[in-house]
Amino acid sequence: MSESRDGLSVVLWRTDSHLCSREDNCSSAVLSSSTSMGTILQQCRGVRGLAPGHRFRTTAKSPVRARDRPLYGPVMDTSTTVVFPETLPDVHIDVLEETTEHEVVCDELQWWFVVPRAGETSAARWYDRASGQVTMMRETSHPVMPFDDGSGRVRIRIDESTFPADGRGSDQRCVEFTARLSSAAAEFRSVEMDGHVTGPDDDGFDEAWGRSRGRVLRDGRRLVRTGPREYSSLCHEGIRADLVAVSIGGITRRALRVLDLEVGEEPDEIGQPVIDLDTGRTLVYWQYRPEDWDADAESWLSAHPEEGMVIDGVRYQRRNCTGRDTVALTDHAVRLFGL
Repeated sequence: MSESRDGLSVVLWRTDSHLCSREDNCSSAVLSSSTSMGTILQQCRGVRGLAPGHRFRTTAKSPVRARDRPLYGPVMDTSTTVVFPETLPDVHIDVLEETTEHEVVCDELQWWFVVPRAGETSAARWYDRASGQVTMMRETSHPVMPFDDGSGRVRIRIDESTFPADGRGSDQRCVEFTARLSSAAAEFRSVEMDGHVTGPDDDGFDEAWGRSRGRVLRDGRRLVRTGPREYSSLCHEGIRADLVAVSIGGITRRALRVLDLEVGEEPDEIGQPVIDLDTGRTLVYWQYRPEDWDADAESWLSAHPEEGMVIDGVRYQRRNCTGRDTVALTDHAVRLFGL
């Protein structure tokens, strides 16, 4: 995968659709009945992959333009089988307009790629950028189900399969949400993970799950570019959004590339979704971590000089809490680009 910055094409490698803290250790985290809910919410929220040679089929809906989607009720489009590529396809991103005036309506639970609306489905695969192999698969186990109480809430079940780098087999788990799509945002209302259920009344829930960027995503005039892959803050809230052209398999679409920064001055993990302008759905996604979160950051950044960025003097690595440099490809990208 490559991205054009300052007129140059550079190799991109980085993702996983979850948030992690500097204390995260995804491969060895152990939860017990005595673990506090705040600690649980700080655990890594994603997993890693699949074995080579597997054909990745999933059932997902045809894309619907963002402005045509209802807030509530089923989406009346036809479910079809999506076949994911066995290896990471070539993905090229060219910047068309920095800090663009363009905006996009995105109804997804950020960044789990599913819309909390009855009848919706979603799927994604994470690929290791060095090998091109799938490291994680995630998909809804059945269409999103509504509550029958008129509240607009829905139930979502997501199945994950992870394939660690050491080849020791696969790990599976199920994550269940209740959620709601309001006029302002897609909102998590409860999360069940690893045998624990948490909601808005629990410590740490708002920080881990409750902060939505809203349905309408636009540049917040937060960052100004000061050099190749270097930025300085103008304020400490909002997102950075650039208009880009995404090319996969010979097809090009316009999208909004978002740096999803947390509120405040403290360095934190940064998600980078690339969202289709027409459909409002995420196409690809990866993450960055501050250099002081990982003991081997210096050696990693030295070995990957074109695969990080600097914000306010802090260097960021383009990799997730497992130490792997991965990129997520969604079912919407598979369909829109004819993969």
